[in-house]
Amino acid sequence: MGASLLQDAVKRCALVSQHAGIRAVLVHALHDRAKQFYEHYGFQASPVHPLTLLLRLPKSQVSF
Repeated sequence: MGASLLQDAVKRCALVSQHAGIRAVLVHALHDRAKQFYEHYGFQASPVHPLTLLLRLPKSQVSF
């Protein structure tokens, strides 16, 4: 269920990014296991805080 919710959230962000300046999805993992979950789906850890992860949206979806 978690993967389905994440997929839906990312799809919705991608749709909104067509009309707004959204370039990425940012999440704050609560613990290492959650971090591994997000990394499995392509999120990358922030250099500032290891439990903050970022998923860049495709450029074709964020261009104006």
